[in-house]
Amino acid sequence: MRIALLIAFASIVSAAELKLPDGGFAVWVLVPTCEQALQLFDERGDVAIFVDGAVGYDEGQKATVITRRGGCAEVKLAKNGLSGFVKSELAPVTQEETRALAAEAARIAAIAKLPMLDSGMSAAFVGSDRKCSEEFQQALAMEGVEKRKRIAELVSYHCGFIVGEPRAHVLRLNEDRGFCEVRLASGKHAGESGWSPCAWIRP
Repeated sequence: MRIALLIAFASIVSAAELKLPDGGFAVWVLVPTCEQALQLFDERGDVAIFVDGAVGYDEGQKATVITRRGGCAEVKLAKNGLSGFVKSELAPVTQEETRALAAEAARIAAIAKLPMLDSGMSAAFVGSDRKCSEEFQQALAMEGVEKRKRIAELVSYHCGFIVGEPRAHVLRLNEDRGFCEVRLASGKHAGESGWSPCAWIRP
C-alpha cells in the first residue's frame, strides 16, 4: 500500500497548523462534513457555498488532526475546541503523521514478504493445536451431512477457527509431523495463533 493511500485513510491524532486556501482570504471555515469541505471551492478557488455550523479559523491556528479520509481532514481547533472538516491539503501532514505512516508502510511491506495460508478453498481452518488441525483434515475427507456436522462441531467446541480470507499472511512458528503452528499476520484474525497443514503454507 502506498503512502498516499495511508494518508488518505489513516486515523491519526496529531497537531497541525491550518493553512488558508489560495485566493487572498484572511479567514476560512471548518464545516460539518467532508462533502461540504470539498464543495467549498469552484475551479477558480472562490467561495462556492457557506453552510450552517461553519467555524472560522485563522491561518497558522493549531488544530488536532482526528482523521484523514476522502481528501478531507477532520480537525479540532486547539484555541476553542471546536471541530469540523477542511480539504486535506489545508491541514499539512505533520512529522508525527509522517513517522506513523512510514512505520505503517514498513509494517505492511514486512507482512507482504511472509508466506500465505492458502487451503485452496474459500476458507481455511486453523486448529487450536495440532490434534484439532488433524481432526479437521479428517472431517474434510467425509461426505455430505456428516462432513458439515463434524466441521461445525470442531468450531463450536473451540477446537479452532475459520479464516475467511482465501489467503492470509502468516508467520511460521513450529512444525510437527506435517502440521505447522502459525501466527496470522493479516486479516480478521491477525495476531492469533494455531495449527494448519504445512502444505497450506505457500510462498
